[in-house]
Amino acid sequence: MGNGVPLANRCRRERVREELRAFGHGLDVWLKERRDRDVGHHHGSQLDFVEGYLRSARRNLDEQLEGLDGALPEARFHEECLGMELRALCLRRMWRFFRERFDQRDDAVMGPLLRAADQVVWSTWQPVHEYVRLLGLPFQAMPVPLPFIDLEHSPALTRTVEPVPRELKRDAGKELLLSHLKKLPVQVIHLPVMCLHSPWWLVFIGHEVGHQVQGFLGLEDAFAESLCQTVRTEAQARGSPDALEDSLRWRGWAQEIFADVFSLVSMGTAALWALTEFAWRPSERMRESYDRRYPPAVIRLELMAQVAEALGFGEEARRPLRGMEAARLVKGDPRAERELALVPRVVGLALGRLPGVDCSFAEMLDFRHAHFEVDWPHVPEPINLLTSRRLASAALRGWLQTERIEADARREEARRRLAEQALELLAAPYVLELRGEDAEATASAGVLGKELGALLAGMGPEALEMGEEAF
Repeated sequence: MGNGVPLANRCRRERVREELRAFGHGLDVWLKERRDRDVGHHHGSQLDFVEGYLRSARRNLDEQLEGLDGALPEARFHEECLGMELRALCLRRMWRFFRERFDQRDDAVMGPLLRAADQVVWSTWQPVHEYVRLLGLPFQAMPVPLPFIDLEHSPALTRTVEPVPRELKRDAGKELLLSHLKKLPVQVIHLPVMCLHSPWWLVFIGHEVGHQVQGFLGLEDAFAESLCQTVRTEAQARGSPDALEDSLRWRGWAQEIFADVFSLVSMGTAALWALTEFAWRPSERMRESYDRRYPPAVIRLELMAQVAEALGFGEEARRPLRGMEAARLVKGDPRAERELALVPRVVGLALGRLPGVDCSFAEMLDFRHAHFEVDWPHVPEPINLLTSRRLASAALRGWLQTERIEADARREEARRRLAEQALELLAAPYVLELRGEDAEATASAGVLGKELGALLAGMGPEALEMGEEAF
């Protein structure tokens, strides 16, 4: 009856089989609940990817389980099944990572803010997606970034595991697995918790979507190299003996500069107001660099201000800087003085035609000054795909108005009303279109899921049980 397979081995295989069935059933139930709640089909492409990826990985584990030699000695077979259970556990951790970020939308407090964030993300991301499709430009298919509330002070865009999320570190015992996880096209936008009571900070979405745009257009290396060459040529023309050093430092800042410029073109000067609030420090600290990925604050803000001037924002371009004078702040610091002198050339590069795609930020985003001449809380006309991000920009300018109210009680009340209005207006679906399955992304989900299963098969129990101390 057991085809010669010992009863203990048959029972042990069945325990693993039941665990994989339970995982599949739980995933099916969750996907149905999420889709039932997603009335506007806002997360179609994201859920399609998660489903395709995890189901493909689970099928691979099913095949591994059925392929185990039941004639193995019982202790050896037990060990093999233990490895299968740990692989199934890895899939559960991966599912939990996605589930917790989607399920925040069911929370009474976080849900309204995330519904607003979903609209702003779509309004910022989809116009670029449509534009590059229209031009026939090559790009890597990706689901829309998924915003969620994180206990962080600043927003960020993160590929699923870059850096590796805490939930998945236990399963990252092998470099091959880490490399695989970094291939996943699902990206999440970490929204700072302060957005819950101050939704105007959703303007930071412009910067984070800028990172994704650079990724799906494959512009990380091309833009960085173009920036490096531009800086080096300009520095050499100025007779600088440090031209190579300067160009390499700017190359390291390329991704953040790309996202900063994208944010200003997509959100107007509201992006600069928001960045100034985040980066403002005492004068002597403005030229310090806290992270090698970012220019010093004085250089970063001055670059943004010059971008705003080049886009024609006039006096409004420098108003967010709170009177900061970059030349005064860098005086006496030779490196900072060199960096400031290079800013105009960098602005020209960033606002020109981007390498490899032969179009500019302004063309991608259909930039017009009128988009940002919105008096809060009026919904701008015409109502279209750009409406949500135009409103996010207007909401931040509405907050700036409340900051001018002298009386504390009146200011607090005005800010409270603004927050309520912003949640209501930003969460509204101004363009009723389905955000459905992306065939390319879904196809990649199956391939990547199978790859995950194969990688897990090559990891023994010791590697799968490795804890966070390895990191």
